[in-house]
Amino acid sequence: MYVAYPKSRSFRGSVKLYIVAIATAVIPCCLCAQIVINEIMYHPLEPWPDTQVNKTTNLTEFIEILNAGTQNVDLTRYRFDNGVSYNFPSASVITPGAYLVVCEDLPSFTNAYPGVSSVVGPYSGSLRNSGERITLSYQAGATSAWTEVDSIEYRDLDGHDGTGKSMELINPGFYPLRNHYAGDWATSVTEGGTPGAQNDSYQAAPLPVVGDVVHTPPLPLSASSVEVTARVQGRDGHIMSSVLLEYRLDSRNNAAANGA
Repeated sequence: MYVAYPKSRSFRGSVKLYIVAIATAVIPCCLCAQIVINEIMYHPLEPWPDTQVNKTTNLTEFIEILNAGTQNVDLTRYRFDNGVSYNFPSASVITPGAYLVVCEDLPSFTNAYPGVSSVVGPYSGSLRNSGERITLSYQAGATSAWTEVDSIEYRDLDGHDGTGKSMELINPGFYPLRNHYAGDWATSVTEGGTPGAQNDSYQAAPLPVVGDVVHTPPLPLSASSVEVTARVQGRDGHIMSSVLLEYRLDSRNNAAANGA
């Protein structure tokens, strides 16, 4: 659930705005079967020089899922159907707290990660280096419609774009967020990521995520009203009892505006 908190204030001069989220009301999430997209290696290291004409594509892409719930989950009726395509084998069961890696190419992955045994694949297609949406879906019955379980639109930001590091969810409680914000995903500490194991960027008590901060008008005039909106989300759907908007006047620009 996203919560938008608009604020309207009148300021003089140039204003710098900050959003501070304070999580003081906690409502835990009690999902028994919670399958989460937990780690993404969308652009593996490809250390080819610019002068290399025929570059070989690194086929060690992978998506890792995690059973963050309390019960075994049969993955027979789960599939990836956006970004890449993959139907899980019949009677595939993932236990609570377990990880399962879905890879682009099994021989390439097992060669790069010989210690990871919880791996399946290959999936069809490949992950875009520039970013795209990945969706995991579930079908309750043979004739039922597919419903979204988890979806994330990642972006090629930070240190996980072609550096050999992966993109990791810092806490599975952020899985309802469908967009890539700075606070819910992080670059892996370990080169190659942590497929089949707990993310090394995992945080047990992460701060709330703040994103989509917009102020209107984009270039406010002196003494005009400014409305600020933002999306604020705690892990596991924690509700923010309050969101504090902090601001300060830019004294240099303010002085210039006053003729100083």
